[in-house]
Amino acid sequence: MTEIAIASSFLVSSAGLASNDRARVLDFLGKFQTDPRSPGLHLEKLNAAAPGIRSARITRGLRAILYNEGDRFIMLYAGQHEEAYAWAERKSVQVHPQTGVLQIVEAVEEVERRLREVPEGDPAPQLFPHDRFDDSYLLSLGTPDNWLPTLRMLRTEDQLLEVVEKLPEEVAERLLDLADGKTVAPPVPVPLNAPLSASTDNLRRFWVVGEANLAAELEKPLEAWLRFLHPSQREIATRASKGPLKVTGSAGTGKTVVAMHRARHLASQGRRVLLTSFVTTLCRNLERNLRLLCEAKELERIRVGTVHAEALRLVQAVEPSLRPIDDDALQTRLEAARRRHAPELSADFVVPEWNAVIAPNGIDSWDGYRDVERRGRGRALSVRERKRAWQVFAATIEDLSLTDHLDWPGLCRRGLELLEGGRVTSPYDAVIVDEVQDLRPIEIRLLAALAGPKEAAPELTLVGDAGQRIYPGGFSLRALGIETRGRSHVLRINYRTTEQIRQAADRLLGQECDDLDGGKQHRDGTRSLLQGPAPSLHGFKTEVDEATFIADQISELVSEGLSPGEVAVFARTSKGLDAIEAALGTAGTRAVRLARDADGTHGESVNLGSMHRAKGLEFKVVFVAGCAKGTLPLRSVLQRVRDPADRDAVIARERSLLYVSLTRARDQAFVTWSGVPSPLLNPLMETHAGAGT
Repeated sequence: MTEIAIASSFLVSSAGLASNDRARVLDFLGKFQTDPRSPGLHLEKLNAAAPGIRSARITRGLRAILYNEGDRFIMLYAGQHEEAYAWAERKSVQVHPQTGVLQIVEAVEEVERRLREVPEGDPAPQLFPHDRFDDSYLLSLGTPDNWLPTLRMLRTEDQLLEVVEKLPEEVAERLLDLADGKTVAPPVPVPLNAPLSASTDNLRRFWVVGEANLAAELEKPLEAWLRFLHPSQREIATRASKGPLKVTGSAGTGKTVVAMHRARHLASQGRRVLLTSFVTTLCRNLERNLRLLCEAKELERIRVGTVHAEALRLVQAVEPSLRPIDDDALQTRLEAARRRHAPELSADFVVPEWNAVIAPNGIDSWDGYRDVERRGRGRALSVRERKRAWQVFAATIEDLSLTDHLDWPGLCRRGLELLEGGRVTSPYDAVIVDEVQDLRPIEIRLLAALAGPKEAAPELTLVGDAGQRIYPGGFSLRALGIETRGRSHVLRINYRTTEQIRQAADRLLGQECDDLDGGKQHRDGTRSLLQGPAPSLHGFKTEVDEATFIADQISELVSEGLSPGEVAVFARTSKGLDAIEAALGTAGTRAVRLARDADGTHGESVNLGSMHRAKGLEFKVVFVAGCAKGTLPLRSVLQRVRDPADRDAVIARERSLLYVSLTRARDQAFVTWSGVPSPLLNPLMETHAGAGT
């Protein structure tokens, strides 16, 4: 039986072609599936290539490189004639004799030549000495045998990073773990003649094409995340759970991809799925990507929407007159209640207390306020002080009720009451929450109730990273009654950014973060297999100088072939982008402001957005601008808080905004400021030589 597969390298190379050439590639694939041995395809051996590698004609100037052995055909690369042949000359394809995995193996000679160019001096010890890791053990990990001498030459982490970029991903990950001092067990081998689908390592780089699905699939973009999952991602996406799942990991580790694939998996089983997040922009992106990933019947079973939209829908089904109140109007009512009932209390206390204690916990009674743990609120309150404060909050709650208003947490609380009281029933069999760290306790409790009662082991998946918390919140899942012990997963492979950008971004946050369960989680152990330059830091005397530098850099990048739509500039506020937009206009570069429903796909315009707009997006090059003291953290935000704990929380969220913005970059990142740099940049300044212009 003929087996046809498409390698991730084929999709990556095809995505880099012009749109008309990509269309020709798709037409070629359709013809190939119909008859892979058709004479019209001009299937030819390449004398300079390894056995089994062939070329096929797409057009007069375009070639496909593929691997053929018996009835197995694997598409490897698509490109212009000379580029395709040059790619094939550096590659071989082989079944590893010990693991049984089919590997695309890079030629080793060029890497070995660079490793021999070691500066004179006392050499560092070998990373993989023979007396600790013999040949048979390294081979059992999947190392191609011709790379063993190269591994023995490695003495520094930089050398290792250069080498693993050339190796099959699963081998690279195991070698990185070995170098970190971890114990690495060899994988369970698969039979040498097994189909590709028998190995999860094969499935992370080869998409096995079925007999009938290619025509429909070719209508979708050639994006690797649609087809390929790391084995750890696949296990989470498809596992049968016996209670809530928690999935964490730093930026770029594929958490959202896991959430979408899990939504599809559950929908394919006939489940009704809610896929939700806090921000409208993220939900728009989820909807758009699910349309690429899912079949029509699967999409019919998946609803995507914010938790607030879901709460409003639930509540208005029973109480249609209830509606949300905006933050400014709520603060006006709180201030009026404070003046009437407890004028001795400070306005700087009342509003933060509502936002940090009353609203997120869904408190609507004196008993609830009396007993709640005011975590992170600084000075403890006596019972008498709580009673005085409660008079303000009770009056505000009553005022809202009289006008049929609730704030968003109040609407979530009301939705939870309706569910628990049996007045509404959940329309879902499963709930998946992306970016859960941005939610408040009452919002999480509502979503957990929508997933089903605790005693029924609800199908609830919670995906997030506390290091990316950019909205007021904070919670412990365990304290909320959501138990994930034995069902918690940490993703460690970064797919978005280079290792250099990842390391810099992690320095901003430190090595520990909240694990969403009231404990700590170490951020070390995450790796990216992509390599590139470290983020570039630049300081200027004036905002105009800074804006001119950014515009000039973007012009240079575009002249080198980068599409303007692959570039983004983020600043703390939209106003902070005005000078940059003007400078881009002067340079003749088009720019567009990212809207609430932006997906970052403006092909002919540079993307401009606030740091809050950055979440959920990805670009090849990112400029994080305006990182000056007084702007980051934003002075006006700090001036509104007096409590030390509130101030610390604000600074932590501002640091997370910087982290989120920096990690939107895939290949290259610039950080700029005018005047005095933000103190949040100190971890980067300490390791960056020559920061400043």
